[in-house]
Amino acid sequence: MRSRHQAPARYARALLQFSATSEPHFAEILVGPLPVSENTTEWQTSDFPWTRKTSGRVRDLRVDKKSESYQHWLHEIGISVSDITQFLLNGAAVGAANDSLHIVPTDPLGQKEDGQIITWYTFRGVSSARFDSSTLLPTGLYFEADVTGRDPHSWEILSWFYDNEAYSTTQELRDACLSESFVKLGMNFNGDWVGTDAQQPVLPLDIITPPMGLSALRYSLDTDEGSISWMGFEFFLGFSQETGLGLFDLRFKGLPLIFELSLQEGLAHYARLFTHILSQACCPCSKTKIYPGRNPFQSNPAPLDSADEFGTHAFELLPGYDCPIGSSYLDVTYFQAGRPMIHKKAICIFEATADAPWQRHTAAGYVTASKKV
Repeated sequence: MRSRHQAPARYARALLQFSATSEPHFAEILVGPLPVSENTTEWQTSDFPWTRKTSGRVRDLRVDKKSESYQHWLHEIGISVSDITQFLLNGAAVGAANDSLHIVPTDPLGQKEDGQIITWYTFRGVSSARFDSSTLLPTGLYFEADVTGRDPHSWEILSWFYDNEAYSTTQELRDACLSESFVKLGMNFNGDWVGTDAQQPVLPLDIITPPMGLSALRYSLDTDEGSISWMGFEFFLGFSQETGLGLFDLRFKGLPLIFELSLQEGLAHYARLFTHILSQACCPCSKTKIYPGRNPFQSNPAPLDSADEFGTHAFELLPGYDCPIGSSYLDVTYFQAGRPMIHKKAICIFEATADAPWQRHTAAGYVTASKKV
């Protein structure tokens, strides 16, 4: 970009998912050079320099959570412990329309050296109709499962966990619930508290925007090209359904500064150490497991959030709340299940001056000040 050399050839990146196989995987290929031509266009596997060579293939360990076989497996578990969940949680997760609970897996899946896939699940309260309140309705009941392979019929429950106690079998947990010394945990229940609506009468003049002064815009926006120029700066806007908004080819007075400024990944991790003892019914010894969290479910999450496509959560912004009055707005477009999806006014552009100056110097005969913008 800084020289007069010829630009490199452009290739399209395609990500293919192969799920209907015993060895599901993702395959990344490059197609080009562009533009497409019958004589010159070809595809090749995408191997990045200085990385482990996999011919562009990565194992796909996840199952389709919406598939009938997976949901049936979860419902069978819910049915098999419905007496326990009714006693502990006053609800069930059996696949009925009036279920008050649902079963949620942790993310990512746990992988052992021998290829075994182990993960933890928890029961949560079902969200209310208006608010996604599921994460506010934990129950404290968890189970560990071996989900190796593609056939849910071969999966099995390995252990249960409740109130800082581990149980090696479902029957062991059931027997504990019937003991006189067993203590049930408290629960959160759906209600107005899970939402963000105002609970009190609106204050006088609260819905009116504070007084402000507007002037002509100092930036220019080209919606066709997706570019912005402001005070000598120029750049292009890009949007990814995996990582959201990105800035490209950022220049100042024509001088290239940054080719790409965008989020590459989002990682969340829980790192509080937690230990529990898993008793073995067939062995006088005990097995100790150390988890970095308050419980085995909380300790496991270390998700790469781009897998959940947080760019798709860029929804319409509220003028005067999310963005100042007078802002410019852009729609975002992405593809989902082969269909284009459009979110109106999901990006806003504005210029705002901070309340305090960037620098200020005063002397007997003059004063200088610079604004923070």
